[in-house]
Amino acid sequence: MYLQVWRTMAANHGLISTAQARDCGLTTSHIGMLVRTGKLVVVRRGIYTDGETWEALDEDRGRHRLRTRAATRRMTRAFVASHDSSAHELGLAILNAPDPHVHITRPGSTNAWTEYGVKHHLARYREEQVVRIDGLDVLDLARTAVDIAREHGEPYGEIACDAAMRMGVPRSALEDACAIMTHWPHHRRTERAVAFARAEAANLAETLTRMLVEELGLGDTDPQFPVRLDNGQSTQEHELAAEEIWRPSIPAVGPEGVCTLAVTPSGIVGSTRFEYVPGF
Repeated sequence: MYLQVWRTMAANHGLISTAQARDCGLTTSHIGMLVRTGKLVVVRRGIYTDGETWEALDEDRGRHRLRTRAATRRMTRAFVASHDSSAHELGLAILNAPDPHVHITRPGSTNAWTEYGVKHHLARYREEQVVRIDGLDVLDLARTAVDIAREHGEPYGEIACDAAMRMGVPRSALEDACAIMTHWPHHRRTERAVAFARAEAANLAETLTRMLVEELGLGDTDPQFPVRLDNGQSTQEHELAAEEIWRPSIPAVGPEGVCTLAVTPSGIVGSTRFEYVPGF
C-alpha cells in the first residue's frame, strides 16, 4: 500500500491528493494518522507530500516550488506561473517578499487578486515568453524579472533584474519585456530597475550596496575591478590563486572620501583603514 503511495507521489512531482491516497488504499483516518506522525505533510488542502521530502526542501525555493505545483494542479483554465513562482522555477536569484504567494498569470486586461494563497494576474504576454519546466509553463527570465519589479518595487526589482542579466539576459530583452507595461500600474518601477541593472553585480549584497551608494549620491559604481592588496597582489590575482575573494570590491567612506575595499573570508583587506557607512 505504501509503495503505491510513494509511486504516485513520484509520478506527480512529490505530491498526492486525498483522492489518489484513497485509490492507493488509505482511509481518511489513516491519512490523518500519517499527517499527525509527520509521514505526510499538508502542502495545501487535500494535497500532501512525503514528510522526509518536505524537510529536505529549502524554505526559500524548494517548498515554494512544491506549493506552486500543489496550487495549480487543479486549475482547469490555461495559465502560466509568473513573478516569484516562475523565478524559483527558473533558478533566478530573488529576494523573497515578506508575504510570499504562488503567482499565476492569464491573458487579459491588467488586473490582480489574491485567493487562498494564490495571486492571480490578468496581463498580456507573448507566446515566445513562455518556457516549459518539468511540465509547468512559466514566463521567461526577462518577463519574470520585470514582473517582480512592478509587483514588489525596490529592492526586489533591482535584485531580480541584476540576477537576470547575470544569467545572460541582455538589457534589450528586459527593455522589451518592460515596453508592454507603459500604461500599467507601477510601470515606472520596472523602468528604474531595468535602467539600474548590471550583469557585473555578482550577488544580492552587491546589488544592495550599489543601491546604497546611489542613494548617497556618491556616483556610479563598478561592481567588479581589481584592487591592490597589502601583499602586492590584486584582488583578481588573489582570486585566481586562492579563490578567496567572494565579493571583489565594495565602496566605503573614509576620512579621504569614497574608496573601494576587497572582502575575503578573513575580513576586509586593503592598504588603508576605513570607517564604514552605517548599514554596510
